[in-house]
Amino acid sequence: MDDKEYYHFTNWDMKNIDKSKIYSTPNDLSNYWKNKLRKEYARDWYVQNKGLFESQYILGGSLKTGNNANDSKIKELSKELNIQLKYSTELLKEYIFDEVRYLNYPNKPTRKRCIFLFDTSISPVEYGKKIGFDIAKYNLIKIQPISPIHDLHRANYSLLNINFSDYEGIKNNAGLYWGSSIQADNDISSEVLYEGTYTITEIL
Repeated sequence: MDDKEYYHFTNWDMKNIDKSKIYSTPNDLSNYWKNKLRKEYARDWYVQNKGLFESQYILGGSLKTGNNANDSKIKELSKELNIQLKYSTELLKEYIFDEVRYLNYPNKPTRKRCIFLFDTSISPVEYGKKIGFDIAKYNLIKIQPISPIHDLHRANYSLLNINFSDYEGIKNNAGLYWGSSIQADNDISSEVLYEGTYTITEIL
């Protein structure tokens, strides 16, 4: 393993960070995956991205009856249906992606347990905008991988933008996601997946 370092957005409490400690990705499920299993994840996403959510999803709550009470109920119902739609499609996509990895690319790090990184040659501000992160709610750290469990994988995360495709469409994108690797370390469309041990070299 080389001595390359990477950025990582985290919601860890920085007071508990120990730069002399060796950390490890989890043996069961990462916080990322645990959040995907929670319906509240989709609700939080809705609150943060309400305008985008309603423009992308079918049920935007635009139906009007002329009755304020009924219109309010329709709006609330459409919101709940959109949240359920986001939750279900996102989770299904993640399971299909991991199924393709397990069957065809078992040496790649699983999205269920990996830590998501990005290259230090990329602006954290621009990267946060690109992936839809409110970076004010996260801390930025720099990590150095030590001992990988699987091959580090640099993937094109735009291939994940396929929630409303059918199974074959999602499966095809998953094959591209795992089967090819972005080589340039300054490509803002890339995400780096890593499983293994690492140290935290800097808190930014």
